[in-house]
Amino acid sequence: MPVEVVCKSTKGVIHLDIHPEWSPHGASRFLDLVKYGYWHDIGLFRRNPWIVQFGAIQFEEHDGEWKDKLVPKGRHHLPSIPDDPKTDCGGKCVRGSLFDGALSYAGGGVNSRADQIFIVHHRGKSQPLGAELWETPFGNVTKGLDIVRSWYREYGETVDQVKIMRQGSAYLKKNFPDLDYIESCSIANNKEDIVVQPIVNKKEGIVNQKEDVDTVSYNKLEGIGIVGDLPLIMFVLGAAVFVLVTYRRKWKRV
Repeated sequence: MPVEVVCKSTKGVIHLDIHPEWSPHGASRFLDLVKYGYWHDIGLFRRNPWIVQFGAIQFEEHDGEWKDKLVPKGRHHLPSIPDDPKTDCGGKCVRGSLFDGALSYAGGGVNSRADQIFIVHHRGKSQPLGAELWETPFGNVTKGLDIVRSWYREYGETVDQVKIMRQGSAYLKKNFPDLDYIESCSIANNKEDIVVQPIVNKKEGIVNQKEDVDTVSYNKLEGIGIVGDLPLIMFVLGAAVFVLVTYRRKWKRV
């Protein structure tokens, strides 16, 4: 079941459906960034005939709860997430290629997805979007694709991502005054709880692909109220076994 996200841009509001079943890690990361306030005044810095890209920030400048929740202590960037298997997007992705309105991550290698997102506004036949490992779609625009297509395009690919990360919004405001922005994003109808979040190992700065069996079993026991009593239960069982063995030995001697 998709999670609806509403994003306000400088040209208007767009509605997104985020699909955890298409890309569990990709959807989870995006929704975490929505929930913890990352998508606030984000420049739509890259535009070509096929996609619009956004997500680059200056870390110290861009405050929010996301830093405490998602960034390992001592780091100055979001940890990357594992790649997800390719999907047919519920029949929308033909032979793995992305479609108009699809959301995916930009990347640069295996398990390189972090915070750089692009939206497909015109899928070109000569541009096979979706071929790369990291280009697994995690959602799509349901309303407002016309707004996406209206975002300022004249700067093309002239914005320098490295300068965004070093100089922040001052670089964009000074050199690209007509740039459009994502002003805010929010989850509609409080649907955050339906998404299964991958576990973030903040000590190592990685995101585990899934829980192991022991963790799942422990969580199930905790959910029914057994975990808190496990020490007492183990003590009682141990005492019972000791008594049984002792009396059995005495019975054999007789």
